[in-house]
Amino acid sequence: ELSRKERGARAREELAGALTTWDASDRDAYIALHYDNYMLTVDLDDQVRHAEFVRKASAEGKTFTAVLTTNCGDITMELDGTKAPQAVASFVQLANENYWLNAPCHRVVRSTAMTVLQCGDPTGTGQGGPGYGFGVENPPADGTYERGTVAMARTSDPQQGNGGQFFIVDAKTSLPDPNGYTVFGKVVAGLDIVDRIVAEGVAGGNGATDGAPAAPISILRVAVTEKKA
Repeated sequence: ELSRKERGARAREELAGALTTWDASDRDAYIALHYDNYMLTVDLDDQVRHAEFVRKASAEGKTFTAVLTTNCGDITMELDGTKAPQAVASFVQLANENYWLNAPCHRVVRSTAMTVLQCGDPTGTGQGGPGYGFGVENPPADGTYERGTVAMARTSDPQQGNGGQFFIVDAKTSLPDPNGYTVFGKVVAGLDIVDRIVAEGVAGGNGATDGAPAAPISILRVAVTEKKA
């Protein structure tokens, strides 16, 4: 049986061989900077996907328009690649891969401190992800998320906890997490759709403030375009 070091070396060789369109110096620099023990836990396809989104730090300094076509209507968001380049690059890539094709928004929260609609897990369970993770960017210093904010949902790990899930803030929300959540955009049209879903509350009633939406909403597709100056 191979040691962890030997498995790591072999995995690096496989990844290098998979990045066929990369310049050798860029490929080697990526592997040296980003490859760690975490990458041993995901398969080669997911490693390549992560590499591509990192390389496409093409989001840096750019603004994008994302249209979420849902069964309830279109929600249009503006994505800020200057303030959250990793999150925006990942979002653009996943949208282009049709990652959110027919993906249910699995969670609504309506409490005194937090009012959001959470989406982005194609399985609709809240447990799904794209197979890679990245760290927090651009969290609000005071833990306050204004109405219309689009932010990444994440696990408890602020270094690798972001993936494909995100939340839309329907009313001013306070999340006093010391690491915060990545704010990467805002809703510019269609927030009334979120209003209606949140107003219907949580499925099953009984005073619940956190759970599956009583009014089901699914992302049918996402189209992203870069905004030109």
